[in-house]
Amino acid sequence: MENIVIFILFLFIIAPLFVYIIVFTIAKQLTKKHKKSVTLALDMTTVFLVVGVTVLFSSIFQYPLIWWSMLLFLLLVVILAVHQRLTKIDIIYPVILKRVWRIHFLVYAIAHFLLIITGIVFSIRSGL
Repeated sequence: MENIVIFILFLFIIAPLFVYIIVFTIAKQLTKKHKKSVTLALDMTTVFLVVGVTVLFSSIFQYPLIWWSMLLFLLLVVILAVHQRLTKIDIIYPVILKRVWRIHFLVYAIAHFLLIITGIVFSIRSGL
């Protein structure tokens, strides 16, 4: 049972790249549109990045990150809603959520890379 849990956690950590490649390939074959395929693949990959970063952060630092992730999401929604209200007449929530989702992809992709490097460094240091 423990091996299954470890394997699933490992997939969440490694999966974002595989998810991107698989979704992009399938979407490209179905739509024949590169930009739409990239957009769909990035959107699907964001979910796996959020889970992967949460698992990596929790395993490296023994501190839950999920609440900070939700707080970041809500904070970005509020900031973008206020910005859109000040620059335009109406708040268009689908546009705000799309921008927040893209910002999350960028933030979590960088965090995923940095946490993998941090995990490797901590692993090497603890082995010495």
